[in-house]
Amino acid sequence: GRGRGKTMKVIHVFWIFGMAGSVLAATRRVPEDYLTIQSAIDDSNDGDTVLVALGTYTGDGNRDIEFRGKAITVRSEAGPETCIIDCQGSEAENHRGVHFKVGDVNTVFSGFTIENGYISKESRPELYPYGGGVFCLGGSPTIKNCIITQNYSRHEGGGLWCNGDNTIVINCIIKNNTVEYGIGAGIHLVDGLQKIVGCLIANNIGGGGLSIHDHCEANVTHCTIVANQA
Repeated sequence: GRGRGKTMKVIHVFWIFGMAGSVLAATRRVPEDYLTIQSAIDDSNDGDTVLVALGTYTGDGNRDIEFRGKAITVRSEAGPETCIIDCQGSEAENHRGVHFKVGDVNTVFSGFTIENGYISKESRPELYPYGGGVFCLGGSPTIKNCIITQNYSRHEGGGLWCNGDNTIVINCIIKNNTVEYGIGAGIHLVDGLQKIVGCLIANNIGGGGLSIHDHCEANVTHCTIVANQA
């Protein structure tokens, strides 16, 4: 009767919402579906995953990567040893691996090697002279299972520079990075509530392994910090 018809309409509405929820979460594959990591991010929506196959990624779209304020996960298929972002940075042409900005909340970056980033104020002042490998200004990303190595910053944060609300760095190796004139050759933390958990910070040169600065409330646990030079 009439009551039965109403029940069927309600069921129909819930079925539509269920289908919509499943459609929203997508996996976007690089390079199978997208040629670059950045193009996959640009096409993503909150909740999506960008899955990157093994290989070495270079050139525009695979360096200076930005999350565009999207709550997504960007991860490698098989871990950092087999998925490398080679920034190919130099004094003449500055590049870093990843740039997190204000609004990058609930973003996850996992399972990459970032190498050969190079940031100097004289070459590209709009990039800031900090964070040779990874730069975070105002975002709250989770960076995990990464290797950040052989990156250069003229002043601070050879491997990673972070001024964020609640950045979390988990199970990463930060090694063989360089600062020429400043501090934090491995990691430099400024302000915010930062967490460094289970990381190896080693053999970074010119500014020590880890610097914590300017009202930063850092929680550093289960880390090994060894053989760094200041």
